[in-house]
Amino acid sequence: MTRRVSFLSAMVLGASALWCVGVARSDTPTTRPADERFARVKRDAAVAAALDDLHHPDWILQYRAIQCLARLRAPEGVQPLQKLVTSPRARPFVRGRALVALTAIR
Repeated sequence: MTRRVSFLSAMVLGASALWCVGVARSDTPTTRPADERFARVKRDAAVAAALDDLHHPDWILQYRAIQCLARLRAPEGVQPLQKLVTSPRARPFVRGRALVALTAIR
């Protein structure tokens, strides 16, 4: 059972990392308005998923969400990241990464 859970966690982490990288790279200028709208929708979906993952109990998913918000420079993530930095329940590593992400966003 533990191996199966670990494998599924690895699959989810890999998929979320690829999703975030793909969205970050999709910000290249395009000539068609439909492409720009689609890139914006993908970015908004990635930011929403990352904001949800910030509250996940698994610190690795939190770390990936923090990376995604920083890479996308999402201003929507500033307040949740500030709460994470000041949270006494968060792991020190996660709090440190959230602080680094805040500097990247601002």
